[in-house]
Order: sequence, then C-alpha cells, then structure tokens
Amino acid sequence: MKKLFSIIAIVAFAFNVSAQSSTPTVQWPFGSVSTSTLAATGSTTVTINNKLTIIDGATTQLTGNATIVLSVPSTIKAGAQIFLKVATTGTTTVTFSTGITCPTLTGVAGKTFCVLLLSDGTNFLPTAAPYQIN
Repeated sequence: MKKLFSIIAIVAFAFNVSAQSSTPTVQWPFGSVSTSTLAATGSTTVTINNKLTIIDGATTQLTGNATIVLSVPSTIKAGAQIFLKVATTGTTTVTFSTGITCPTLTGVAGKTFCVLLLSDGTNFLPTAAPYQIN
C-alpha cells in the first residue's frame, strides 16, 4: 500500500511539473540552486531561472568596477532570492541595473562581502546591509 501511494505521489508531482511548462525543471528547494559567476570587471548579465540564485564574485575577485544586469522571466515570482558574494582587490564598486533596487556596493581591498536580495515581484531588494565576512 505504501508503494502505491509513493507511485501516485511521484506521478502527480511529475504531472504537475510537466503541466506548468513545456520544459519542466524542478526548482530549489527540491532541485539544485542556480549559480552564476560575476566577471572580474565590466557588465555581467545574470538570468534568474530559479527561486534561489547564487552570484559568485569571490572565486574571481573584482579588479575593476562591475555592473550586474538581471534577466528575469515572468515565471519568477515574489519571494525569489539572490545571494551575492563579492571579493575585491581595491575600492571597486558593484552597481545594479534593471531588476535590482540596491545602493552601489563599494569594496575594500582584500575583503569579501555578501548581501541577500529578495524579490517583491517587481524588483530584487536587499534584506539588510552588505556584510563583510573577513
């Protein structure tokens, strides 16, 4: 009996996912998190495809000013999150284009900071001030 309910639940889940989109994807928290890497300098376009996106600007440290441009499809609803982690080699800045309402972030040489952005359904907004982690 337990196996039957398990099979029914899996089939119902699969049907629900496939009924919502022609290319079904399982989103976070049940699927993987989307990740994007920030360029060391210049503009980086990040497509938000998931309820949680990590923008990694720490693996490759910023060597110049950077701009984050979002591409947000209509399937992304209020409550979606972006976690931004940035390491800088100087007083470089991170500015935000369409889709993010956040003050310009200014780095400190050799330091890493993080900020969590939350969607209100129209824009991504910071949940708190950026936090320096080292």
